Amino acid sequence: MADLKTRKIFEANHTATQARWIYIALVFAIGIITKISGVSNVMFPMQLIVALFCISVASNSFWYLFHWFSPEKNDKKAKTIYRITFIQYLLDLAIITTIIHFAGGIESISFIFYFFVIVASSFVYDQKKIFFISLAAIFLYDVLIFSEYFQVINAYSRYNFSNLAIHNSFDVVAVNAFTVSMALFTTALFIGYLSRLRRIQEDRLISEKDEKFRETKKTEEIRSRFITILTHQLRTPLTHIKLALSSFSESKEISSESNQKLLLEADLSVERILALVDRLVKIKDLESKKVYLEKDIIQLNGMIKEAVSALAIQASKKGIKLSFLEKSDNMASEVEGDRELLLTACEMILENAIVYGNPNSEVRVAITRADDFSEISFTNSGPGISAGDRQKIFFPFFRTEKALKTDTNRSGLGLYLANIIAKRHRGKIFFVSVPQKETTFTLRLPIVSRG
Repeated sequence: MADLKTRKIFEANHTATQARWIYIALVFAIGIITKISGVSNVMFPMQLIVALFCISVASNSFWYLFHWFSPEKNDKKAKTIYRITFIQYLLDLAIITTIIHFAGGIESISFIFYFFVIVASSFVYDQKKIFFISLAAIFLYDVLIFSEYFQVINAYSRYNFSNLAIHNSFDVVAVNAFTVSMALFTTALFIGYLSRLRRIQEDRLISEKDEKFRETKKTEEIRSRFITILTHQLRTPLTHIKLALSSFSESKEISSESNQKLLLEADLSVERILALVDRLVKIKDLESKKVYLEKDIIQLNGMIKEAVSALAIQASKKGIKLSFLEKSDNMASEVEGDRELLLTACEMILENAIVYGNPNSEVRVAITRADDFSEISFTNSGPGISAGDRQKIFFPFFRTEKALKTDTNRSGLGLYLANIIAKRHRGKIFFVSVPQKETTFTLRLPIVSRG
């Protein structure tokens, strides 16, 4: 299927071809009526009027059928039509110049037919092409009347009572050439400006339509992921709770150790549900900006130590070593913001590094300074993030195929929530990933300004 730009070229050319029928019919009708009147166009042969009309009709019919029945509206054919249509406009100018010549040269008002071509070209071309067509019209007209003046070609009278002496007056010829040329140029300037405004408006509408389509598609994807993940995340823990409690209530001879195991499983399932709901609530509040951010001075060294300590047990279960390189410069490790939210963001990024890190590897956390920002980096060794997934990594509920295979109990909300928190603190999260080697997520926050 042709893309939007290609379809626009076909539609514009088809519209211009239809519009050309109007001025072909109008020019021919004027020529026939004035010729039959016997007053004007006295030197214009009727056979030539009919011949020029037939050439115009044949040319336009060919392109009309070509546009309409073109089986493939691809980009290559669109460019071909774009170029050849330009040649057809030049043919129209040549035909109109011939009409002007036999209709009396500088006596004729047939130069107004040039305006039809300039206006029709605005359906297809931009300002530059419209100016070029107007310059071609000016060139043809000026060459014609000066050629008549210098008697390179014969000059014809428009009326029975015409005086050919005006064709031999340089002042008359020069003033006429200047007036018509300026009229054509001004028309091209005006039509080109309107064409530019129309194209800007069209591009804006297309851009808005595309943006709306992308947003709708993104919303549908998020909704689909939300339903899938929420169904899994809630159904699985609730099923475990139900089975655990059913077994606990139905079993008459169950040991204390078994009781503890069933209750622990039920408790962990409840914690998973509560954690999911808590993240959803936080996301909702942060997105709606209902959460008021505390403005505290935060020592990043202490906050990162707390995050590392909170996730040490989880890391040890995979044999992962957590290492933290403290920042000795306290000034560089001070930021302003809501400590609880920033701690949550750090814990989520660190937890992500642990979950998707290779077993028995190391996760490194470091604080560095970059200009007026503190950067907290979290580096792990693992499968990494493929090029196709990098644009979606901060989407809510998004999980890569590798991530789904690694841990099916994750919701895909951690990085999304961490990114929202970073933005609320005038910071951002970015990452560098080398698949099958290591991945580094960096939280960048503005340093506290002293003084």
